[in-house]
Amino acid sequence: MGDEKLRSKLARTTQGCRERELHRLYTSYGFEKKEGGRHTIFKHPSYPHLIGIVARHRRLNRLYVTDALKLLDLLDTLEGEEEQC
Repeated sequence: MGDEKLRSKLARTTQGCRERELHRLYTSYGFEKKEGGRHTIFKHPSYPHLIGIVARHRRLNRLYVTDALKLLDLLDTLEGEEEQC
């Protein structure tokens, strides 16, 4: 499905990550990228209410990582519910 190896690596770390790592993570789970002013915005085409935001910095604050991981957990839940129907 997505880049599980990168996802678990980011879940284990206590530091922030690089911008390109979050870009790779989001796109591996099917999110589409849109460039904003100071941020990059990721939207999932099947679930438009799932929106991830990534600042344009080399090193990102840990909050961007935790938000991304929570968003991917929600995506897993939504896809699991869809499979059950």
